[in-house]
Amino acid sequence: MNVPSAALATLFLVAAFGKLRGDNSLADYVVAVGVRLGLRQRAALDRAVPPVEIALAVWLLTGLAPAAAAIAALVLTSGFVIVHAAAVISGVPVSCRCFGRADVDMPAALTLVRALGILALAVLSLALSLRAGAAHGGVTPSVAVAGVLTGLGFHLTFLVWHEVNQMLTRDRVMRAAVADAARRHSEGSTIDVA
Repeated sequence: MNVPSAALATLFLVAAFGKLRGDNSLADYVVAVGVRLGLRQRAALDRAVPPVEIALAVWLLTGLAPAAAAIAALVLTSGFVIVHAAAVISGVPVSCRCFGRADVDMPAALTLVRALGILALAVLSLALSLRAGAAHGGVTPSVAVAGVLTGLGFHLTFLVWHEVNQMLTRDRVMRAAVADAARRHSEGSTIDVA
């Protein structure tokens, strides 16, 4: 196992448990992008993704067939990137909730950037797994800890980035409202306080 594999495993576990704890609207997101799914298919998709993420995380952490595990992660994350890119292109207003409630109102563009970062981790995982070859395998505590910390740091970076963006947006809206109220006051208009 390598650090990118452990980071991917951490991200898959955080995402899976986030979906299991919260409102999993992945199927709604996919439908909003334009994929036609019936009610059964929607339910199946929402039920299937968390166990797949958990299974893939466990596989990545075991160090068994690391290149194959990295390829599976690459395929899964490529699918995520395609869906997020389609969401950005089509202007989907629905959040993916890829990490459950943690990103309930995260814009599609930011989730696309995050998905591209996760895809990059999958590419690194595969490259390091192929480079190590047959000698690669097993789990060392230092690699596991470094990978877990990298994955958690990656996730927290996007949460903080989103929160800062939300605060700056609220600040701009508030400043515009205050400037508008001051302009109206200087013109002699009354100010409505709701």
